[in-house]
Amino acid sequence: MSPIAGLFIVVLLIAANGFFVAAEFSLVSSRTTRIDQAAAQGSRAARLVQRAKANPTRFISGTQLGVTVASLMLGWLGEQTLAQLIQPGLDTVALALGQAADASGEPSTTAHAIASVLAIVLMTFLHITLGEQVPKIVALQKAESVILFAAQPIAALAWVFRPFIALLYLFTNVILRMIGMEYHGEEHAVHSTEELQLLVKQTARAGLMSLPERELIQRAFAFPDQTAAEVMVPRTEIMAVPVEASVQDAVRVALRYRHSRFPVYEQTIDNVVGILSTKDLLSVTARRTQRPNLALDVSLRRLIRPPVIVPQGASVIEVLARMKANRQPMAVVLDEFGGTAGIVTLKDLVTRLLGSVGDEYAPAAHEVRTLADGTVLADGLALVEDVNAQLNTHFDASEVDSLGGLVFSRLGRKPSVGDEVEIGAGW
Repeated sequence: MSPIAGLFIVVLLIAANGFFVAAEFSLVSSRTTRIDQAAAQGSRAARLVQRAKANPTRFISGTQLGVTVASLMLGWLGEQTLAQLIQPGLDTVALALGQAADASGEPSTTAHAIASVLAIVLMTFLHITLGEQVPKIVALQKAESVILFAAQPIAALAWVFRPFIALLYLFTNVILRMIGMEYHGEEHAVHSTEELQLLVKQTARAGLMSLPERELIQRAFAFPDQTAAEVMVPRTEIMAVPVEASVQDAVRVALRYRHSRFPVYEQTIDNVVGILSTKDLLSVTARRTQRPNLALDVSLRRLIRPPVIVPQGASVIEVLARMKANRQPMAVVLDEFGGTAGIVTLKDLVTRLLGSVGDEYAPAAHEVRTLADGTVLADGLALVEDVNAQLNTHFDASEVDSLGGLVFSRLGRKPSVGDEVEIGAGW
């Protein structure tokens, strides 16, 4: 075979290798939604891709077969062809240096050896760049276009060699079972939570997702891992009403604190007997307005609704499920001793998922402010995790929730004005 004909075949083999590599990577990285859209518009290639994505074994085996055959032929033919093209130039250089071949042909043999080494290096470079790297990058950036172009040729190749591909698949499964594993063709399309979070970061970094969208998705990933103890309003901040209170007293509490619901307790806050809605209070007072002679001697027991009770360790998903089942947007959180640890409202859960919205009656959030001189002024009720997030500190929140609780635990007593405590280098 002439060197020119061999070079032409080498170019075709590199192109074929790149084609198969691009087809495999584009199948894995192409978006199913776009393929489905193309199939709905009548694309035959898109329908082939849908089948390949549903069961990729035959398709990927076809691409692997093509890559392997092309690579083997390149290794066999490429070195010979390039060596034939390089050696005449080396012989010319040898003659110019006065190293013409003698009867033993030593210079010519040396030139052939050098030509072979150079041919291998050049062939490796061309194979990796043009046959591997460039096709991979193109397939990742233009996945849908590449797979739609390659689908029919690869499907035809897989159909022609289907007995051989089936044999390869069988042999692969035998080897995997010998080492305690099993291959499932659809695994490549399944992503773990960590992989999905990485995809979100990469998408946002590429400018295809706004910061609010990214934050919302990240909060959605973190949401199921939180517990009732993490999202609850602590016991010390609960505004509750004793069950023996009159309707007038309950109305005054509602007007003062402007909450839509209040826990109602008997004797102590550890015994919450129900949830009182301000709407029910309004209905009673409205009847009094319409009938001035009507006495407001209605017992709160007649107005309260059964509370939803959850343990501190319950996940927010479980809390939400119980709220939905009982049609009650407030739950009472119990500690390990059966006492009231706090309450969780639907608003608390929504805030964890969507971020703080606030309303015209909501009190200001527990602030953490950096002053002009560089010192930080923080509310004692501010959560340690919020302080860490805002100030990039690393204060230990394993045993306490609030900044005040952290200071209290280090002092060992109730803090007084002027007290100082060194917590550690968390900056």
